Amino acid sequence: MKKTYVPFRDRYGKRPWPNQARLAFAMYMATEEWTIENLTKNNRVPPATPRQAKPRPGEAPDLSILTTIEYGYRVGVWRLLDVFDRCGMKVSILANGLAAERHPELFREFVGKEFEIIGHGYDQAVWMSDLSEEEQKETIRKSVKIFQTVCGTRPYGWGSPGTRQHENILSLLLEEGFTYHMGFHDDELPYFIEVDGKEIIEIPYRVVDGGELNDYYMWSQDDYRIPSEAFAYMKEFFDSKYEESSRTPQLVTFGCHPFVSGRPDHAKVIMEFLRYIQSFKDVWIAGRFGDVAGWWKQHGAKF
Repeated sequence: MKKTYVPFRDRYGKRPWPNQARLAFAMYMATEEWTIENLTKNNRVPPATPRQAKPRPGEAPDLSILTTIEYGYRVGVWRLLDVFDRCGMKVSILANGLAAERHPELFREFVGKEFEIIGHGYDQAVWMSDLSEEEQKETIRKSVKIFQTVCGTRPYGWGSPGTRQHENILSLLLEEGFTYHMGFHDDELPYFIEVDGKEIIEIPYRVVDGGELNDYYMWSQDDYRIPSEAFAYMKEFFDSKYEESSRTPQLVTFGCHPFVSGRPDHAKVIMEFLRYIQSFKDVWIAGRFGDVAGWWKQHGAKF
């Protein structure tokens, strides 16, 4: 695996984004599903579900957790779709294959809105790092087939559940026709990775507990922020990146989950934040990660 790297000081004054924008913004909405069997086996419940209901290892999750997740599909996702419509944004959908199986009409709605599907494993309770190479291949192929069947199109981007994967994930993705990966934590800008003579684009992504703009971090039970605090945090995060972009180009990514951000008070914060960044004339609001990857494929080598 060979990564391209632009030394930090060589980035000063560069403007690699469209129309000389100093900063790019991309957003995903995670659409995830967990099987009871693997939730019980692996004890991987979402961090923003009720803390008092989290099961002990080997114990099945109770209805408090399951209905919290279900809220995202009954209510939350529709409220967020309304937010995106009102802001005129097309975003990426980071999706498990299982979610598309269980909610096919919703996924056809995504496609109708020209949202991009990003592969995200099959079952959110199973990390790619849990699996053998053959099991990883089967998971990738199974997910691609589901999206093709439900959506009439396949994903070309991939982000593993929990951002957990082995180094061989890139070669496996290239074998299946993927063009970009999101989930490494080693840079602030996209870059190229060569694997066995083939090239894939990496879009770096800071993990939740590393301070990324992600609703799990803002609204988990262990670190809950009231709406005004959440907006202040998001604004300060963006402002610091925007200030830095006067010296070095920047990329801001934001991830949200319908059962977290789809509640009225949280959705209001999301909309206020999106409208705030839309007020900047020298920010490229790509929206979809695939648009970032596509631009970088065409222009990143010149950076």
